[in-house]
Amino acid sequence: MDFTVSRSSRITSLRLLQALQVLFGLNALLWLASYLARLAQLRQAGVTDSIATLVITGLMGGSAIAMLLAGLCLSRRCKVYLYFTAGVVLTNIMLAVIDQVGLFNPLTLLIDVMILALLPMLDSEDIPVS
Repeated sequence: MDFTVSRSSRITSLRLLQALQVLFGLNALLWLASYLARLAQLRQAGVTDSIATLVITGLMGGSAIAMLLAGLCLSRRCKVYLYFTAGVVLTNIMLAVIDQVGLFNPLTLLIDVMILALLPMLDSEDIPVS
């Protein structure tokens, strides 16, 4: 069975690129809000020395930065950047699943799944050079 997407069925418009960039930006904002909320909770609870808590919180901030960079990298005409963005999305799905369930997790998971579904439709050869 051939599971490749034919060139004619790919959406190669600038609209798809812009939609993906908006989704990446929205996801980055959600991760940043989650990161800041978690920092506020830790400060209020007086927790500053738990290594695991600090690592998870750091991953939230790193995820926000990675999502923003991935959205910006999409406009480049290079398959490596598409693989980078797919890796960031897959990592964020993993973080959303293993993190404590909160308000932001279902939203970020939904956005990540949408990005993962749309990303293969983007053909890097048809992205205009910016």
